[in-house]
Amino acid sequence: TALVESVPRTASVRAVTAVVALAVRKEDFIAAVSGEDADGVLALVRGGNVLRASPLFRELEPDVIAALLRKMDFHPVEAGHVLIEKGDAGDRFYLIVDGSFDVVGDDGKTSVATLGPGEPVGEIALLADSPRTATVIARSRGALLSLDRGAFFEFFRRHLGLGERLERVAGERLPQQGS
Repeated sequence: TALVESVPRTASVRAVTAVVALAVRKEDFIAAVSGEDADGVLALVRGGNVLRASPLFRELEPDVIAALLRKMDFHPVEAGHVLIEKGDAGDRFYLIVDGSFDVVGDDGKTSVATLGPGEPVGEIALLADSPRTATVIARSRGALLSLDRGAFFEFFRRHLGLGERLERVAGERLPQQGS
C-alpha cells in the first residue's frame, strides 16, 4: 500500500518462518504494473484500503475482503458522470473508492448529501427491490468498486451481520432523500 499510494508505512512485517524475499524498487514496481493491468492492481490496493477503513466492512477478515475484491468491478469516473438515475432499476451496488458524489434531490439540482470514500451507493434499490430512490452524480473525478445484483446478494447472505449494517445505513439515508 505505502509503495503504491506514496504514504508512510502503517505496519512492520516480521517473518516467523524462513522466507525468500524479493526487493523491488518503487520505480520498477510501478513500471511493471503500468501496462493494461495497472488500473486493476491500483484498484485492488485502494479498494482493499477503503474496505478495511469503511465502517461497513472493517470487521471482515482479510481473506473475506480479498474474496470480495475479486468479485468487484472497478469503475473510474469523471466529474459530472451520472452514476445512478432516480427511477432506474437497481442492478449494482457501488462502494466509493476515490472522489465525492452528490445525491441529488427531487428537483434534480440540489445536493441533499455528499458521499465519499468508503460509503456505499445503490444499496437501497437492491435491498428494497425497488427503483433507484435518487440520482447520484460524481462531484469530482473518482473511482468505485461494484457488485452486480447476484454477487451482492450472494455475499450479503454469507455475511448476515454485514447485511444488517447495510440495512441500517439505507434506513438512515431514506429520510435525507425525501423518499
